[in-house]
Amino acid sequence: MKNTDMTVAQMIEMLKEKAPDCPSWMLDESRMNDKAPTRMELMEFAECIIKRQRSIQASKYLIYCKDRFGLDANGNYQFSYKGFGFFLDAEVIETLLIHQIEQPLLEESPEEKYIAVWRFYTNNEAKEAETGVTWLFDFIDDVFIKGFQFLNAPLSNNAVH
Repeated sequence: MKNTDMTVAQMIEMLKEKAPDCPSWMLDESRMNDKAPTRMELMEFAECIIKRQRSIQASKYLIYCKDRFGLDANGNYQFSYKGFGFFLDAEVIETLLIHQIEQPLLEESPEEKYIAVWRFYTNNEAKEAETGVTWLFDFIDDVFIKGFQFLNAPLSNNAVH
């Protein structure tokens, strides 16, 4: 069955199964035909959906790394830079996205809250589909590379012990 052929009841059942933390108003079949979501409900929806978007981006990035660097000897995902590799999992990528992308957006647009983050992920996916440019993946790579460079930089004489 195509998603476009699903009934409202089937969509609600799918939400219950796939997104158990979704807002309760989204599971109310009586609301589906006549009432637009309130601003607060839209905020709840955005917060719920970005968890999924973050998870999807983390999974896509892990596959991107597997394609470039292969898996490590234990079958784990890895990132490699100048011959040094380290273990990656979805939690690492999701944490990076929260702190490097989402928190700055939330601070920049506090009145929009998660709607700004939702817009970011949606626009990024559209741009990637349209142009093939993986800006988000390049950004994540850059965070890891800068981390490696920082960790491998020579200590200055002013180092505090």
